[in-house]
Amino acid sequence: MGFLEKALPSTPERGYLDSLGWAQYPLNRLEPAEENVRKALERQGSNAVILDHLGDILERRGHVPRP
Repeated sequence: MGFLEKALPSTPERGYLDSLGWAQYPLNRLEPAEENVRKALERQGSNAVILDHLGDILERRGHVPRP
């Protein structure tokens, strides 16, 4: 995760926010993960991979009802 955090300030347009959020997800850093993935969506628009990541994070946080 350290490389991603270092890359963000110099290349914010390259989509590293989603990667950082997805790296935080398995570490259960769910609040910052959600924030980063949401920011990625704001910058990149609808993207199936980013939306999938957000869905997984929200489900783990208990914000998505299970079928």
